[in-house]
Amino acid sequence: APYEADAQLAWLSQNGHVDVVISEDSDCIPFGCNKVLFKMDKAGNGLLYHAKNLSSCEKLDFLHWTNDMVLDMCIFGRL
Repeated sequence: APYEADAQLAWLSQNGHVDVVISEDSDCIPFGCNKVLFKMDKAGNGLLYHAKNLSSCEKLDFLHWTNDMVLDMCIFGRL
C-alpha cells in the first residue's frame, strides 16, 4: 500500500467497503475503523471492537463520545 495501511483500512470501513477490519494494530481505532477483530486465531475467533458499542462500556463512561474524542484519548495516552 502506498500510504499508511491503518488509514486506508479506516477509509474502507467508514465507507462501507468492508464489514470488519482484521488487525493486530490498535491504531485502527483512532483512525476510525467501525469494527476491528483483534487477536484472530486459526479458528477465526478473536476480540471484536465495535465503535457503536463503546458507550456500553461499564468501567468507563463513553456515552456521547465522538471519534475525535477517542482519537484525543489515544494521543494523550501515549504521552
